[in-house]
Amino acid sequence: MIEDQTEAIWSRRFWQLLGVVTLLRVGYLAVFPYDLVGDEAYYWDWGRQLDWGYFSKPPMIGWLMGFFNWLGGGTLTGIKLAPILFGAGTCIWLFLLARRMYGARAGFWTAALMMASLGNVALNVLFTIDAPLLFCWSGALYVFWRLAEPGEATPRAGWAVVLILLLGCGVLSKQMMLVFWVMALIFLAIDREARGLLKHPATWLVALVALLFLLPPLWWNWQNDWITFVHMEDHFQPGKTDLVEVLLRPVVFVLVQIALGSPITGILLFGLLVAAVLGWRACGRRERYLLIFSVPGLVAVLILSLRQNINPNWPAVYFPAAYALLGAWGVGAFASPKKGFERLRWLFKPGVYLGAALAVVAYAMPFAVKAGGWEGMAKDPGRRMEGWSEVGREAGAFYADFPGGEPQLVIAGGHRHTAAELAFYLPGQPRVYRWFPYERVESQYEIWGGPKDAHGKNALILWPGEVETLPEDINAAFAQTNRLGGFTVQPGTKNAKGFTAFAGNDFKQWKP
Repeated sequence: MIEDQTEAIWSRRFWQLLGVVTLLRVGYLAVFPYDLVGDEAYYWDWGRQLDWGYFSKPPMIGWLMGFFNWLGGGTLTGIKLAPILFGAGTCIWLFLLARRMYGARAGFWTAALMMASLGNVALNVLFTIDAPLLFCWSGALYVFWRLAEPGEATPRAGWAVVLILLLGCGVLSKQMMLVFWVMALIFLAIDREARGLLKHPATWLVALVALLFLLPPLWWNWQNDWITFVHMEDHFQPGKTDLVEVLLRPVVFVLVQIALGSPITGILLFGLLVAAVLGWRACGRRERYLLIFSVPGLVAVLILSLRQNINPNWPAVYFPAAYALLGAWGVGAFASPKKGFERLRWLFKPGVYLGAALAVVAYAMPFAVKAGGWEGMAKDPGRRMEGWSEVGREAGAFYADFPGGEPQLVIAGGHRHTAAELAFYLPGQPRVYRWFPYERVESQYEIWGGPKDAHGKNALILWPGEVETLPEDINAAFAQTNRLGGFTVQPGTKNAKGFTAFAGNDFKQWKP
């Protein structure tokens, strides 16, 4: 009875903590509605043209952007609410996993670890592919454990269906989800109690049906010269081969991942993983499950860092299982195989509290930046999320005062993010075409191509920088182009964004 009451208390504390944190994040969104960063705006534009696949990613982020854009009426709030909801869902899955394995107290602290990390702050502010991916991965971790629990010789239909949906939606979010099955098969192969699932047809049926979710994006890629695979290949080009830099990259990778948690939590996390691997024989099946879903992936990325620079978000899916292991160890639900490491347990809660404090500091930074007049400066960590709404207002003035009435086309030069940001922030959110004079495909805009049936139409052309004339190739697309004026947002800062507006009269053809 006492044990049941304790479980209920810690479960209630989790839901209270999650509710408070989620409400604070929603409130913060209302106070500081950051502009969309480039990738967010880019994916948002995907959501306006739904398809079975896109240039660099599977289609889920485009579908989700379309849904939340519809739900929020095309507003920034509707888009920014999505990562908060996915972040809350990820914490729920982690709580359920750790509670199932070690009890509600471990579940509470596992979720607290996730919430009290700088990486989680970013995940709940930016709506990119990592938000749905981590939700699906964490959910699959929990559901697969339910299927592999002792005595479960046959996959239960309900959990099997949920696992199919999570794995399928995961691979539609990011190709990284395919790694889940590799780790799952490793666990089933080495775990005596779950090994029987390898012989059961239902296990392979679950895997097969989940893989069928890949058919739509594969079909789309087949129609588009396998462009996503070409892009992925470009992602894994080797970096500099200078010996010092090669040796420094793994060090930088580890330090960055430690910083994304908190200094104390990050050190404890990596230390515990090393201690558990070295004491593998003394670990139980719960610990081995969590180690398999974290350590091999982290080691693989560490090895990859010898070859190239690693984006901080690449190993994100390997941390949920590691957090569950650390949360359980932190409350004494299991002992590290290396006894010397046990003396560090007293640092666990201070590490969580420090992480929470750093997260609060991260959220408070905009207040300090504004008070110090540092908007757009090097001291402003949020400068990537500033300025585009102002660009939209400035460009909107040229849109509203366009000679002869509202322009029939809008064309943007420069990076794909420029076209996407203008599409979101221009009044009325018009379709924006990206001018890219080369034959190669470098973004979704080249796949969509130029305007159709636009002969004779007039265009507002927004060109990066303050220039007097347009390049000859885009001039040739119109009978005449005229400079309307220019503007610069946040001049004199690292975040300065300058544009020149031109009127393109009598459109002839796209990229003649």
